[in-house]
Amino acid sequence: MNWLIWRQHRLAGASTVVVLLGVGIPLVMTGLAMRGTYDSSDSPPASATQTHAAATCSGSSASSTGAGASSGCHGSTSCPDC
Repeated sequence: MNWLIWRQHRLAGASTVVVLLGVGIPLVMTGLAMRGTYDSSDSPPASATQTHAAATCSGSSASSTGAGASSGCHGSTSCPDC
């Protein structure tokens, strides 16, 4: 009985393996290339500069609404980058 089930489903199983390898190998290659580019880069990642307002400035709110939010990039006068 197991032989019959294997004979009926081996094409689907082999196709699944081929598709997974076809998707997985390019993803791994792209990921390794991205990692190499990131490791050799001297500039900070984009996510570090986008979270600048919330992470580095003291005494300011990261929101752009509300009172006191009219100066600088996020409403802080104590931030040297603003």
